[in-house]
Amino acid sequence: MKIKSFIFAIFTLTLLALTTFVTILFNTKPNAVDILIIFYTSILLTISGSIFLLRLFFAYMRENDLPSWSSITTFLRLSLVIAFYSTLALYLQSVKILSTAVVMALLLSAVFTEVLLKRKFNKIK
Repeated sequence: MKIKSFIFAIFTLTLLALTTFVTILFNTKPNAVDILIIFYTSILLTISGSIFLLRLFFAYMRENDLPSWSSITTFLRLSLVIAFYSTLALYLQSVKILSTAVVMALLLSAVFTEVLLKRKFNKIK
């Protein structure tokens, strides 16, 4: 897949997720299980896509060219880890479990996840 088509796919998926998020937020009561799954999935995809596109924009502005494929996979990996743990923190806050100790455990597990994924992706290359 070419870099431009991959970026377009991420952009389209982010817009679709944002539209789904706003639609669920303003038109339904998110208390059914299927609505909650769609709600948190759309939050995850929206946060992940937004972080990825912002990181890509800043890299493009710095280099005046599209980043390499390895940089793009790094951006995607980081955005997915950040979005996953942010969404998990939002969910834990909604069920009133989030505390300082839980936040510290989430931060530690996010760093651990990033290190493991970085090692795995570096072995694949």
